[in-house]
Amino acid sequence: MFLVDAVEMLSEVVIRSTDKESFDLDWYKKSFIEDEVKKERQAAHGGTSIKSISNKRKTTKKSVVLEESLRSFEAVRNIVNELSDTELSLKLSIERRNVKTSMNLNESLVLINALALRRNQIRGGRWSSFGKRVEQPLLIAMCRIFKVPPANYLCGERKGLREVDFHYLTEVETG
Repeated sequence: MFLVDAVEMLSEVVIRSTDKESFDLDWYKKSFIEDEVKKERQAAHGGTSIKSISNKRKTTKKSVVLEESLRSFEAVRNIVNELSDTELSLKLSIERRNVKTSMNLNESLVLINALALRRNQIRGGRWSSFGKRVEQPLLIAMCRIFKVPPANYLCGERKGLREVDFHYLTEVETG
């Protein structure tokens, strides 16, 4: 559930910041992207997702996830820096067991982005699952009605290709 995951992420920020006097983006980058953390968390804190990395690079090896997470983090940092030129002020404080961490607008936006990305990862997985359970049988039934041979469509995985919910194949692809 997203709320449990959000509380875990926020707690992790406080726990990792206990040795640090202030929360800043360089510390955040080192603690949540460069340090040894699970690659799913690494990607989320970097402002991307494992699925996006897999689609783009065709792998989710730890080194590739780190590279893409750092690249994405810098892009997010640049956007956040541009946004911070507004007159808006925000100070976010997180407290856990009498340990408190405070963040300015930029730092808060990076964390909010990571939380939003995590929520989308969870939601995206559910929609993908829903599509496989509902859309695939519907499309297969339609193919049968219109007498489309099974060799002319693809659902699920096909050796050497990435997973798709459903794909109609052209003559070139079936040949």
